[in-house]
Amino acid sequence: ESPSHHIADEETAEHPQRRGPDEPTPEDEEKAAEKRPRRRAKNSIKPTGAQRLRDAVYCKLLQRCPPKDEHKVALNRRGVIEEAVKAGRLGSLDPERAVRASEKLKEEFGAKRLLCVPGFETSHSGKVSLSLPQKEEYVLLPCFDGRGLVAGIEVLRYDRQRGDLVDPDRTVPL
Repeated sequence: ESPSHHIADEETAEHPQRRGPDEPTPEDEEKAAEKRPRRRAKNSIKPTGAQRLRDAVYCKLLQRCPPKDEHKVALNRRGVIEEAVKAGRLGSLDPERAVRASEKLKEEFGAKRLLCVPGFETSHSGKVSLSLPQKEEYVLLPCFDGRGLVAGIEVLRYDRQRGDLVDPDRTVPL
């Protein structure tokens, strides 16, 4: 064999190795990767602005509405221990707390941003309020995403006269 037979197999900067008509070059692959839409990983490290806002609003709501003793008693009857209430960051909402919390959250975040968070609406009078019936009491159950952010809040209705949860097997989203 002469050295000239191997020249076609060698790759140099001046003469890249020949490819078949359907084989992409490294440059083609880079260009294709740039054109592909970037997808956010399911549990990507960096949350979106909407996720951060939702977490901030819900965390402030839960801080302003700690669990009431009578709600803890009702939960305990259902097997939820005090440590679980604390670890789960459960809260309580009554009509007075709902009004105060909505007003404070509006001051802190602004009406426009607050209305972007599920569970808040504008009332007939133009006030920003929680979208729950205002004459009821509720136990607040935060729902966390894979990063530990509060992604939503479910509620259980509490009956003050009976001193118990109305339907402990049915939650309603905030």
